[in-house]
Amino acid sequence: MRTATLLLVLGALGACNSRNPPPPGPAANSLPGKNQVVRMGSPAAGAAMPAMADPQRMPALEGMAEAPQAPQAPQDPLAEADELFNEAMMAHESKAPEAPAAISAALAAYQKLDLKGDADGKYHLALLQLAKGDLAAARATLDEILAAVPDHLLALGASAQAAAKANAPKVAAARWEQYLQNLEPKRNARSEYEHHAAILPIYQREAEAFLVNQGQKKN
Repeated sequence: MRTATLLLVLGALGACNSRNPPPPGPAANSLPGKNQVVRMGSPAAGAAMPAMADPQRMPALEGMAEAPQAPQAPQDPLAEADELFNEAMMAHESKAPEAPAAISAALAAYQKLDLKGDADGKYHLALLQLAKGDLAAARATLDEILAAVPDHLLALGASAQAAAKANAPKVAAARWEQYLQNLEPKRNARSEYEHHAAILPIYQREAEAFLVNQGQKKN
């Protein structure tokens, strides 16, 4: 499950993501090392046990030995991409120095995936493209979403923002109007709206302010 509830002007949100909630610690794409230790008292260790060893201490020594750790299965590429998305957008929001590298890593992860039919994955990709400043790529990605789902709320909001940044106010106004028309009837229509629920009212306020500024909506 994605969570991307970041309150970003770019429309990110749960980060959040997303289909996978952001992890509480470091990214889960690093596997633990195998730490195999021969236990005291095992056949392998018994032959080498000194004759002076105190048998009464053996339980304590055995308790200190570490059991071998089973290797973890490789992480699903889509889940890994979603985690990188959350990290990148949080770094971008906080203007952290590692933000550009994090955005590039997340972009590379999504570009390796087949996102056909995955509107949420394409939305994440578009937000990363916006964060990088690649308006043309972001608008193309958002147009792909809207071609398949014309009333996709997240794509409408991000597309309106991208159009405004690209000095296309008429396109932005049309997308914001469409967003407001579909917000209430479609708010619960798709799972990604729940995952990115925090961004919906932000888009709503931005849409209303933009249309007022354009003289297309009364206060």
